[in-house]
Amino acid sequence: MRRAFTLLELIVVLALVALAGVLGVRWSAVQQARQAETQFFANFEAHWATLRVEAAAARQYGVVKFTATAVAFRVGPTGPTRLIAVPATVVVPINDGIVLPQVDFEAPDDRYFGAPQTLTFRRPPRPDKVYTVQLGWGVLKPL
Repeated sequence: MRRAFTLLELIVVLALVALAGVLGVRWSAVQQARQAETQFFANFEAHWATLRVEAAAARQYGVVKFTATAVAFRVGPTGPTRLIAVPATVVVPINDGIVLPQVDFEAPDDRYFGAPQTLTFRRPPRPDKVYTVQLGWGVLKPL
């Protein structure tokens, strides 16, 4: 009858513990990324709604500018700018520094102003987050 573990048994147990630790850390990182995305889209929709109300109250236009790392909301030419950070897992489609569509109420004669446009945030490997944007009315609708 033996009274101790063999070296092989200890190595197997340590490998299983290490594997459980790695999987736990990976799962935690995935959950944190999903939470950051959820918070970003909730903030994005809330800031958009606030921008519409403030622009109407001030009788000014609203501007929403996108970069790869942030979304900026501003009312009028000199209003305060509110920024929300874009999570690393969300990709804003940018072409030459301009998000397609360019969401900007400053130029009513702009080709993006009249007809509804689609704004797509890429979230690989998750499904894209798609909004329909009607710039003339400032309407943002999740699809």
